[in-house]
Amino acid sequence: MYDRIMENGAIVTQFPFNRPGDKQSFPIRNRIVAGMTLGTVVVEANLTSGALITANFANEYGRQVFAVPGQIDSRGAKDAMTLLRKAPSFVKAPKTS
Repeated sequence: MYDRIMENGAIVTQFPFNRPGDKQSFPIRNRIVAGMTLGTVVVEANLTSGALITANFANEYGRQVFAVPGQIDSRGAKDAMTLLRKAPSFVKAPKTS
């Protein structure tokens, strides 16, 4: 996968390239991703998910954080909606030029 990404994209990491992914590295990676974006969109996420970790970093960095309403009976959608208390932005439809 590394080689395919390098052909058409970029690898951004603070870890050695040969380090395998592990549970401890994901929040660090999410911090980098949140800093590279203009905004973060969360559709479904439980309270301890990487999506909410990324959204919290984005919020700390002053980036826009959006929550897309999901199915009312979905636990992940319920937890994602907790973002609206912190950053009340809805993605209603894609922006058209």
